[in-house]
Amino acid sequence: MKKGFTLIELLAVILILGIIALIAIPTVTNMIEESKRGALRTTALTLVKQAQQACTSEMIKGLEPTLFYTINDGKASGELNTKNLPKSGEIELDSTCKSKVAVSDGKYCVITDGDNINFKDDVSNCVLNEIVYTAEKCFIVSNNKLEGYNYDDEDCNTNNIVVPAIINGQQIKEISQYGFAIPDSCECYGYGVPVTMESIDLSNMQYLETIGKNVFMLEYDYRVFDNRVPNYIVKLPKNGNLKTIGIQSFYQYQYNIDIPEGVITIDNYAFSKSNITEITIPSTVTTFGMQVFRMSSSLKKVINKTGKAFDWKDILGVSSCSSEGEFITGTCTRSNSTIIEIVGG
Repeated sequence: MKKGFTLIELLAVILILGIIALIAIPTVTNMIEESKRGALRTTALTLVKQAQQACTSEMIKGLEPTLFYTINDGKASGELNTKNLPKSGEIELDSTCKSKVAVSDGKYCVITDGDNINFKDDVSNCVLNEIVYTAEKCFIVSNNKLEGYNYDDEDCNTNNIVVPAIINGQQIKEISQYGFAIPDSCECYGYGVPVTMESIDLSNMQYLETIGKNVFMLEYDYRVFDNRVPNYIVKLPKNGNLKTIGIQSFYQYQYNIDIPEGVITIDNYAFSKSNITEITIPSTVTTFGMQVFRMSSSLKKVINKTGKAFDWKDILGVSSCSSEGEFITGTCTRSNSTIIEIVGG
């Protein structure tokens, strides 16, 4: 007759299994977590390679390379040939196309800079450069509007401005006329930015809805100020709240710029006389003012992601187009016979 297990034997087996579980579960968990960290590391290195290839390709084609990308909810701000993008991140390149990347999968953060690869557990601050905002006293604000920049203050005389979302307790929803214009180019009431300005970063202005008239106007009378056109870069917020880009707001702007999804209206002459070579029109745009890109002689390509027909002859300020009236895609020709492509996106 066969005997069953005694209670002591069963307890011994359970104890042994418990010990094995205590040893095995952390090991398996660590293996899973290491696998996730390894996958994120591979993604970061792939993004480094893709961004560098895109930068080099644009330079070979004679285009102004994209030097900064953001990734939000698995979608990149520019064209990257990479599938399965991480949840969030930033990619920054220098003038030689050398890149550095900060990406997060929601649990881990990987930051690469050259051969250095670092992991961070703090995903709330997974950025390439920790944000240091320009002092609030440098901004003139009223009724949730940023009305100007007080560059005469010694502490504000900087070449790089980072604008916070909230200034003096006010959520900034609009940048008013001439807010960051060059003082000699307008009646700026004592406000403005110096001609030596290098960058104005609005990317953290999550409440911004409107960029007003002449905000980044580099000069008014080009016959007078042509010899002193500054070269500052503007970064726009990407959260979808920005709705309006105002009249002549980026007049004579010198770089390519990412117009974020969410923008509805691009007003008269907004990018006239700019040095933009390629521009993407977000799917949300429904309204253009007149001659938005007038005299932008470097512009070669417009990516129309709206799927809507517009009067591109008027928007581009050119002499003729391949189709009369409104159309979605086609070509337009300037008076000097150079061509601008309008393609779908």
